[in-house]
Amino acid sequence: MRKVFIHIPKTAGTSVTEVLRRQCGAEKFCKHIFDSDIKNLSKAEIQKFHVFAGHFNYATVVAAMPHATCFTFLRNPLDRVVSLVRYWRAHSWEWIEANPEHARHVQFAKTHTLAEIFRCSGNGVFRNINNVYVRVFGDPSHYSAQGQLLVAPDRALERAIKNAERLAFVGFVEHMDASMGQLLSLLQWDGVAKVPCRNTASDGYFRPERGAFEKTEIASYVFSEEEQVALGKHIDLDAQFYQHFLNLRRPAAIPSSNP
Repeated sequence: MRKVFIHIPKTAGTSVTEVLRRQCGAEKFCKHIFDSDIKNLSKAEIQKFHVFAGHFNYATVVAAMPHATCFTFLRNPLDRVVSLVRYWRAHSWEWIEANPEHARHVQFAKTHTLAEIFRCSGNGVFRNINNVYVRVFGDPSHYSAQGQLLVAPDRALERAIKNAERLAFVGFVEHMDASMGQLLSLLQWDGVAKVPCRNTASDGYFRPERGAFEKTEIASYVFSEEEQVALGKHIDLDAQFYQHFLNLRRPAAIPSSNP
């Protein structure tokens, strides 16, 4: 049975991916891919690998591998967004100049205030910070191509929770060692003494082409009232999604991922 790690950005996914690759072996591990990549995989390519990891939506995985064992990791939504902005701001100007086709949102984050970032509706910023959990696990028809919600928020949240409850496992960054131990046990793999701490912004792990990153930081976790209001609109549904699964935090038998 194929195993699929749905990696939501800035949820310790690089660390999780390293553990998965070590467990299954490099030849059986499909390199970190994206939603468009998994849609283009042939049946032969899918059969070649035992483990997949990448930034893709639940609906895409189910369509390509309906019987796969799927799992994910979550992080407090506020911490995830702060980490993401910090990650964008850590990119060097040299990288931005060398990769203009991928750098619009990165450049925007480096040249605008937090309030401006949280109010942004384009440049790749909105899709990466606006209720990402609910969009990744929700119904694709509930969203526009730009990531704007087309249905009532409660309906989108309900569908996302229903889909994510079909996962084999939901882990938590805040409880990484315990969560990883539970996941490996469910997958019937050997445990690890300590989950490796990897950070693409600091060591370029899996991203050597990005070169040296700058060490910029968000000055403070204390947001202004304007920033709080703007950020709150981006994480309100994700906060409810996160709390729902945090309340359910427990080992579970591996079910089918069929819808």
